[in-house]
Amino acid sequence: MFQAIPPLVFFVILQLFDSASTLVGFKLGLGEGNPVVRSILPSMGPIGGILISKTVALALVAACFALGRSTIISKVNRWYVALVLWNFVNISYVMIVHPF
Repeated sequence: MFQAIPPLVFFVILQLFDSASTLVGFKLGLGEGNPVVRSILPSMGPIGGILISKTVALALVAACFALGRSTIISKVNRWYVALVLWNFVNISYVMIVHPF
């Protein structure tokens, strides 16, 4: 029987997928869509920029729990699902148009 993944666990999984797909996208020549993260990249590099953005994301989730607003995480997860799918679409496009 199917058991739902807790929203916090799903959030962490989505963060890992977002990080990995973003790094793959960078390797393929794609850019960062988030202007805040994009501004960090020149000084911190790709891994540093992603680590900072994920640290902020996790801190915001912790704040949601601390403030009793944990239901927000399910809504944020929907946005991250779309973001990860968008990353995969862009990676697939680049790999189809410019195969190795």
